[in-house]
Amino acid sequence: MDTVILNVGGTIFEISWKLLKSYPGTKLAELSENCPEFRKEKNEYYFDRNPEIFNVILDFYRYGELHFPSNLCTRLLQKELIFWNIESSIESCCMHPYLKFESQVKLLDKINESKSTCQECFDTLPRGLRFRRTIWTIMEEPLSSKAAKVYMVFYFMVILISTVVILLSSHADFREERREFNGNSTEMRIYLQVQHVNEKVITFVLNRPFLVLVILERMTDLFFVVEMAVRFSVCPCKKTFFKSLLNVLDLIINIAIIAKFVLENYYIAIYKSRSLYIIYACCHAVVIFRLTRVFRFALQFSGIRILFLALWDSLKDLSMLLLMCLTLAIIFANMIFYAEFSNFTFSNMFQGIWFAIVTMTTVGYGDIYPVTTLGCTVGAFCALSGIIILAVPIAIVAGNFTTYYKKYTEFQMIKGMQDDRPLTRSQISI
Repeated sequence: MDTVILNVGGTIFEISWKLLKSYPGTKLAELSENCPEFRKEKNEYYFDRNPEIFNVILDFYRYGELHFPSNLCTRLLQKELIFWNIESSIESCCMHPYLKFESQVKLLDKINESKSTCQECFDTLPRGLRFRRTIWTIMEEPLSSKAAKVYMVFYFMVILISTVVILLSSHADFREERREFNGNSTEMRIYLQVQHVNEKVITFVLNRPFLVLVILERMTDLFFVVEMAVRFSVCPCKKTFFKSLLNVLDLIINIAIIAKFVLENYYIAIYKSRSLYIIYACCHAVVIFRLTRVFRFALQFSGIRILFLALWDSLKDLSMLLLMCLTLAIIFANMIFYAEFSNFTFSNMFQGIWFAIVTMTTVGYGDIYPVTTLGCTVGAFCALSGIIILAVPIAIVAGNFTTYYKKYTEFQMIKGMQDDRPLTRSQISI
């Protein structure tokens, strides 16, 4: 028999055996009378598949190329290719819908990953851990319940108070002489001045914040340490807890809080020892990063989350742009250095790099500037190049943000029409 009859979804197709056998390894090439799809009484093979897409499959056997109309669903075509054991790639003329589908799948994966929490891990734990799940939901999902919203507001208030305390503690009007000196701090001041200690450091040695500020700082520090300990204890996926960058940052901040608390009991030794002073200053600087805790709640809102996704997706382009800026800064630094060679304005190229960066970013501190005609010309070209370069990252980030937000809105509409069922890749439309 030279031809074979194929019944695909009720539509009859007839094709030669020779053509099917020309592509060994595919499903049609391996057909025989022993196959479960063979109907002996009708002398045909029956497949309950889409007959419209089967025309695409037959064209592959005829021409050796895989083409498909743009009105066909790419996801459905992928399933059909898997069923018929065809591994050929789609031709470039028909690749656009396929690439569009793949890009949408990647966007969906990134959006779902950005929303992922450890909630699914509770499904594998005993039911007796319901209390842990409730606590975790309140602390990690601020929009899940009224209690979670109240906790979010309280958390923001604590962050605000701790930030205001840190700012006020650095101002001289909110500091008082340490009680340990009993009003006799002159001797210590003279000693520190002899040691050539900075006047700002001397002020911080002899004075301390008002008692109410110290108490508020201790309370907020204790809250943050306890809060992270509770979150870690109720987290169902402790192995993945510190895979979050924000959780790692929280751990570093809490270590700095504890170290700062210990070192403050030896405040005089801190300022006499340079190494202890550096450690203490670093701890103080790290503690202010507690403001980043806001991002843990902010990422629950779609607009902020999509903005971070757009920035992350633009990271490669922005990195290349940064490299270009540094390259131009070095070039202009070299040019301005020799253009101002007859003056002492730019004593080295590092000052030229500083001038190029503040000029290209349109900051222009005015602390250093060219005075010769040639130097001003170089500065003008530097400023013009900065304007051109600064326009590029805005377009990149804005384009990615628009793409993410558009797709996210589409996914949410699809999810809403399907009665809030979990969104899967099969729900993506071309």
